Amino acid sequence: MYQPPLTSDPEGSLNQWVGRLRPVRRVLLIADLEGIAGVDRIEQLVFGGPGYAQAALRMNEEVSMVALLLLEHGVQHVRVSDTHHSGAANLEARFFPAGCELVTDVLADDVDAVACVGMHALGDSHGFGAHTVNVNTDWSLGTERLTESRIVELLAAERGVPFWFTSGCDVLEQQVTTPFVRTKTSVSRALAKSSSLTEVDRAFRHCISTTTPRSRGRPARVPLQIRFQKRAEAKCALGGTLASPTVREVPVMNSFREQFDAAWQMIESTSEQIAARTHGDPSRLLLDAWD
Repeated sequence: MYQPPLTSDPEGSLNQWVGRLRPVRRVLLIADLEGIAGVDRIEQLVFGGPGYAQAALRMNEEVSMVALLLLEHGVQHVRVSDTHHSGAANLEARFFPAGCELVTDVLADDVDAVACVGMHALGDSHGFGAHTVNVNTDWSLGTERLTESRIVELLAAERGVPFWFTSGCDVLEQQVTTPFVRTKTSVSRALAKSSSLTEVDRAFRHCISTTTPRSRGRPARVPLQIRFQKRAEAKCALGGTLASPTVREVPVMNSFREQFDAAWQMIESTSEQIAARTHGDPSRLLLDAWD
């Protein structure tokens, strides 16, 4: 069950108002593929798979549409970061309007707000394409299970940057506390039913025009737990402490970003074990059972 967000910021309520009053001129848009309308089959998520080309086109169209809406709303510059690991670059600059650029850094310091588009539910949940950061992991900060959009929010909050909105399936909608645009309904981890593009366009317009970026407090200084899909992967992972047969714990560090980087390196250390299970198709792991 989703837990209320942890906060270690005693001035949380004040920061919320600061986030609302700050002029929003530059926005960083974090883009993923699973939550894009029109992408409803798991095989569309991997480069070269059946329907991937159509999925990538839809991703470009939807992210470009959101960027244009932000610019029309008064934002002066939109940076877009493609965070979906399909095996190729999914976004192309030619699709985007003037005032918008593709960047490789996930979080930039010189932006006024961060938002997410095309996101998915957290790992080991029944949302379409559900996972957290990697296809074989589920993350928790203390007692709070983390979605990827929540991780983005926490990384931004640590830099004093407010978070605006996120979008994706109905399962993700139940796991977040930020303004949300529902783009589809999950049928299973492998299948979804998208809303019409007209409905999605209308929902984004409403969200952007009626909500503002807000700061909801900095990350709590508690251990970060990474649950692996298989015991063997947790056992062989390098770093952290084995807290249970499937969970490794990253201790409190100087920042949440340091914990994030340590967790990512730990997951990367299991790449050979993961490759042996994927047979060239990482999406296969989304359907595997969790130990």
